[in-house]
Amino acid sequence: MSEGYLRSIAGKNPEVVERLVNDLRATPRETVRESGAKALKDYDPKPALAAYHGPKLAIVIPQNDSPISLHRIGAGMPHEVISGTGHWVALEKPAEVNRLLDRFLSTID
Repeated sequence: MSEGYLRSIAGKNPEVVERLVNDLRATPRETVRESGAKALKDYDPKPALAAYHGPKLAIVIPQNDSPISLHRIGAGMPHEVISGTGHWVALEKPAEVNRLLDRFLSTID
């Protein structure tokens, strides 16, 4: 992952962007390159999603609400969309994420 790409998906909150950029810069280049390549190329989430039969909820942004998004693969899963944030939703809108998680968890027996 390049710093430019990270900035393009990080959202508009300068504190969050700075935190993410600092984390990226502190991570060894080899680690970033290998983990990014593996995550994008080698991992197939379908078997794990098919094997898990418990409660599921995806919290996504509009830019990640597409036919190939995790919550749309296989049988799909319930999801909530939060707008006005970048990829790291929980960093930018923690109260909204917590509200959605609390509501989701309250429905589980």
